[in-house]
Amino acid sequence: MSNFVDFVGPVLDPLPYLAKADIGVNCSHQEGFSNALLEYMASGLGIVATDVGGNGEAVRHQIDGIIVSSRKPPEMTLAIMALFEKSFRERLGNSARQRAINTFASRNCMVSYAKMYRELIEV
Repeated sequence: MSNFVDFVGPVLDPLPYLAKADIGVNCSHQEGFSNALLEYMASGLGIVATDVGGNGEAVRHQIDGIIVSSRKPPEMTLAIMALFEKSFRERLGNSARQRAINTFASRNCMVSYAKMYRELIEV
């Protein structure tokens, strides 16, 4: 496994590691809205994430990544194996990157919040 997977532990700057990666896996049993998942998306990785917290809001199943049950390890295994297919992984990764830029970039979030607040004030 060490020929294919690097376990590096906590790091201050994940970007150099993400640049070398092909797949990002979020296997949480509990999650809010995962910053790591957004980093995977922005890096254009093929993503496997569990169906907890905001993961399904960030990653659209079979569009930006693969969402699996948090309590079924065989699903996680099959999803990771599916991402071994380069064209599939790249299609999901490209979609995830565009979604990260268009939906979750800080500038776009600020514009959305400003619009929402204006609408609330007008009510």
